[in-house]
Formats: sequence, structure tokens, C-alpha cells
Amino acid sequence: MKKVLLMLLCILTGVQTVKAIDAYVVINNNVLTFYYDDDWDSREGTKYIVDLDPQTNLMQMWSSDESRSSIKKVVFDPSFANVSPRCLYHWFGFMLSLESIEGLNYLNTSEATDMSYMFYMCSSLKSIDVKNFNTSKVEDMNKMFEGCRSLTSMDLSSFDTRNVSWMNCMFCNCSSLTTLNLRNFNTRKITYMNEMFRGCSSLKTIDVSSFDTENVVEMKEMFEDCSSLETLDLSSFATQKVENTRKMFQGCKVLHTIYVSKLWDMSGVLRDLGYGNDMFFICLELVGGAGTVYDKNSTDERYARIDGGPSAPGYFTEKTSYDLYVGGTQVRTSNMADILEDGVFSYDADNNVLSIKGNYSYAYSDGLIENNLSDLTVYVATDAALECRGAAFITTANLTITGPGRLTLRSETNCGIYASSGSCVTLDGINLEAQGKWAISGQPKGEKLLIRNSTIKAVTTSSSYSAICDFTGGITLEGCKITKPVGGKIQGGDIVNADGSVTQEIVIEMDNPYDLNGDGKISTADIQVIINEMKKPQASQDMKYDLNNDGKISTADIQVIINEMKK
Repeated sequence: MKKVLLMLLCILTGVQTVKAIDAYVVINNNVLTFYYDDDWDSREGTKYIVDLDPQTNLMQMWSSDESRSSIKKVVFDPSFANVSPRCLYHWFGFMLSLESIEGLNYLNTSEATDMSYMFYMCSSLKSIDVKNFNTSKVEDMNKMFEGCRSLTSMDLSSFDTRNVSWMNCMFCNCSSLTTLNLRNFNTRKITYMNEMFRGCSSLKTIDVSSFDTENVVEMKEMFEDCSSLETLDLSSFATQKVENTRKMFQGCKVLHTIYVSKLWDMSGVLRDLGYGNDMFFICLELVGGAGTVYDKNSTDERYARIDGGPSAPGYFTEKTSYDLYVGGTQVRTSNMADILEDGVFSYDADNNVLSIKGNYSYAYSDGLIENNLSDLTVYVATDAALECRGAAFITTANLTITGPGRLTLRSETNCGIYASSGSCVTLDGINLEAQGKWAISGQPKGEKLLIRNSTIKAVTTSSSYSAICDFTGGITLEGCKITKPVGGKIQGGDIVNADGSVTQEIVIEMDNPYDLNGDGKISTADIQVIINEMKKPQASQDMKYDLNNDGKISTADIQVIINEMKK
């Protein structure tokens, strides 16, 4: 009993102490260093504790230190990787002399919800690498990089912005910026884009093709004083909710073309409050699609429409877009020759064909290829592998996959192919392998699956579903059969084991690739099938009859049949 009382007394009087581990910063010799350890007492310099979950817009102590404008370097010690701050508001704000940041990969942003003003007025910072930022929970990016006048390029293609609601003035006055990669920006929740690019006077082009603006209500001064901007493609912008576009393009002195689609709608702009005034002020080179030239007396929102000539003048040029998305980018006339600018995906609007010519990895949870076009054909020109976090294909409309190339689809968390809304997926003359939590699946709401003259391997990581499942509209096999599992069968909308249980691996193989007319034998009748195909225009020929895989249907394919007949 005496020992217990003595221990309690020691604890209460401080004789027994525990050295605490804290997240803190040290300012010393114009260097700001972040630590998470128990060495506070041994560090030299001005020290502040890091508040990991401050009240909204509460600046950290070092952010208001008078010496912040003299800080030239920021360092994140490896120990700081164990910290997950929720608010990064103004962390480096007004560090006017800051030239470099080391160890930014040790800043764990996985729990951060606020990045507003984070690099505000870091006017001496020449480069920044934020590719390791996890922004999946961030809601506020207002003024995040405003005033970073020395930055020349930024790659934010890794940013996950699905939960961000505010991007006001995000890049405002980044006047040296010549390259800005926003390719994968998801802006579906954004309501305010005021001044987003204002003063980005060195940018000649801004790719906002991934932007979804259907919930945006204000775009005031969004591109104001982008004085080097030459063309602007806003064909993805839906503006039916926008109320304020005042000075949206003001000062874009060399801007000559603004592309929009029929999604552009100015009916909500509050004209009585002047919210459309000076929209095109000092846009000296601007010309509409029908030849309407800039007039200094015609600069408000009434000219923010597709140019209809003298009877309905406007400063916009119409651009067609398609209800097809690849890697988060909507397919348009401007990008369909090389959708992601890597040579892998292209779209032929005349024939409604999406071509795949190589491998691609997609790290986001939405679908790599999201299709809403009726009767789209996907042509696999060469062997290709699509590695995805989410689904490789999502389609709400009828879709055919064909071609001489072998297509491999791997999904980490979803489907290789996912069909919804009663659509029909046709796998025609294709060698395809699909792997995922669900390999090939319907919604299920009456979707259909037709597999014709194809070799298919489907593998699921789930023990609850068959690798091909939920096609409640029916599964049809033509010119091919189930070879694995042995005795496998179509049951309802699934392919299952002989006893009706789910199967995690399914293999479907062609009956005979050279029996083209399906009569069970190889003969001159199959040669006639090829001859009939050769008579068709090349664009409408079915490449499943390209038996030697040389990319065309010719007498060489007839020779393949003759060689088989000799056996």
C-alpha cells in the first residue's frame, strides 16, 4: 500500500515524467522545418506547435509570425509523414521570400479538407511538386496558389477534386505560368470559379476540357487579364445555373476564338444587377464563328452566344462534343484524333468508332471509357492492356468490341466491362480477357451480352458472383462455346458451373475460326463469305474475316481457308 501511495505522489508532483511526441515547426536562419518527434527541447530557433485540427480559417502560429516574409526555405522532416493535418489553410501564406520546399512528399494530406490560401503570395517560389498530394477529402481550394508569380509550370493531373466546392482565385496572378495541367480535374461540386485564372498573363492556352460546370453559379473575372491567351475551348461548359459572368474575359487582348457547345446558356445571368457587364472588354482580336468581330460597344453577356451572323451576332464559335468520355476527357471535334494526346485513343465520328492502339493505366475510380453513344464500336487495332482502378468500360448504350488486337482489361475495384440501362454489349471477333471484382457484368436491368466468334477469358476476385453475371436480358453465344468450367452453362443472366453455382473463371472459345458460315465444315462456301465481304466498302467490312490479321480483307484470307481445306 505504501508503494502505491508513493508512486501516485511521484506522478502528482512531477517526479515521474513522460516525454511527449509533438508535431511542431522550427524557424531558424530563414528556414521553416516541420517535425513530429520528442526533440522539441534540443531544437534551436523559434518553435510553434502544429494544431492538427484547428477551427475553420484559423491561421497556424507560424503563419502569423512577423518573420514569415523572410523565410527562404521550407523543409519537411521524414518524421512528419506520421502526421495527418486536417486544415492546411494559409500554411505558407505571405512567405514572400520562399524559394524552395524540400520533402513535400512527407506532408500527408490524406485527411485534409481545406487547402485554401496554402501557397498564397509565395511570389519567389519557382517550382513545386505536388504529385503526391492526396486531395480526395479537400473541399476548399480558394486562392491556393494566388500570387505565385515565379511559378512557370504546374502539373495537377494527380489531384482528386471530386469533393472540392470552391476554386475562387485558385491560380490568380500566377503571371509566369506557361504550362498548367488540369487534365483530370473533377469540378462537379464547384459552385464558384470567380477569378480562377485572373492574371495568368503568360498562359497561351488553358485545357479545361475535363471541367463539369453544371453547378457553377459564378464565373466572374474567371479569365480576366489572361493577356497571352489565344484560344479557349469551353465546349464542356454547361452554364444554365450561372448568374454572374462580369469581366469573365476582360483584358484577353489576343484571344481570337472561344469555342462553346449548345450547353452554353446565358439565360440565368442577372443583367439588371450588371452581372454580365464588360464580359468581353478589351478582347481586341476576338472573332465569332460566323465572322462577327469585336466591337468595343458590344461587350456584355448578350454577345456570349454562338455567332449567328448579322442577325444574331455573337463572339463564340460552336464546337461539337460527344457523349463519350475517355480518361475523364470528353470527346470533341478538337481532340478526337488523339483524345488523350498519347496516341492510344481516337474517335471516328463518321463511323462512330473508338479505336484503341496500345496500353493505358488509369488511377481514378470512375470509368476509363464511359459511353453514352448509341451503337458505338470499339476497334482494338493492336494488342492492348487497360489497367484501371475503376471500371475499364461503363456503357449505358449498345456497345460492340471487335478487332484483330488482343484486349486485356484489369480493374482493381470494379468491372472490366459494366453495362447498364438495358444496353447490349457485343463481343465480336475479339480475343478479350477481363479481370476485376466483377469481370463482365450487367446492372442488372435487362442488359444483354452477345459473344460472337470470340475468345473470352473472364476472372473475378469475388466469390459471390460469377465472372460473367447480371445480364438479365440474356446471354447469347454464336460460333463459340464455354470450355471452362467444364459443363458450364448459361443460367438466367449468369454463366455458372454445371451445378448452378457461381464460377470465378470462365473461358469461352470459338468453335472453329475458319467455319465462317457456321455449317460445321470448312469449304468453298466459307471462301464465298470472304468474297462477299471484299465486295463491301472497306469502311463497312467486318474485320473478323481478316483471318491472317494483316489489317485488311483480301485474297490472302481466302488462301488461309484453302490451306485449312487441304488438311
